[in-house]
Amino acid sequence: MFGRFLGNKKKLEQQLSQEGGTVAWATITDVGAGWSSASMNGFNQVTSQTDHEKVTVMVQPDSGEPFEASFRQAFTGLSPMKGWQCKVIYDPNDRSRIAVLEDSITPPGIDHAKAERAAQMRSEAMAAASSGHMAEYIESMKARAQSGELGGVTIVDGRMISPGAPASKPDVVDQLTKLDALRARGVLTDAEFAAQKAKLLAES
Repeated sequence: MFGRFLGNKKKLEQQLSQEGGTVAWATITDVGAGWSSASMNGFNQVTSQTDHEKVTVMVQPDSGEPFEASFRQAFTGLSPMKGWQCKVIYDPNDRSRIAVLEDSITPPGIDHAKAERAAQMRSEAMAAASSGHMAEYIESMKARAQSGELGGVTIVDGRMISPGAPASKPDVVDQLTKLDALRARGVLTDAEFAAQKAKLLAES
């Protein structure tokens, strides 16, 4: 029962999205003791990890009074931390039907507009990695940073880029290290990693 409850959070998120659930920012006020599960590949390497946590959030709707909610959820990406912020989706008629939108979990001190841009960039990066177009994505982000589209000084591929400033050539070792980390997390398959590695070495 416990495992099914945790697994249903992703389904609940989808259901609430389809039903027109309310999305609001929230502050994570507590994270209870939880447990982790992991998937391994044939080489005894962890390919993915899921953290099962009990979280308490203070939800701040755009209209109406703030309210507190406590619930359990399985997190496959960034895990929540006390004092951090996130977006939640909930049923306004039954606030016990609530889930954290995982890609919105953000450290404190970042305004919501910047947090939303960061979430979008993470989503784009994951999509690029999964499709094998990480190098193209990085070059695109550099161009956007140089044009000022991302606003002010931006860190892309571990380098600070100011609008109008030329971007330095990416360090191949750094690129390969990041790709290997993505492979270890299960974002890239061995074949996708090999293809990206060959491309990086050919372009260096």
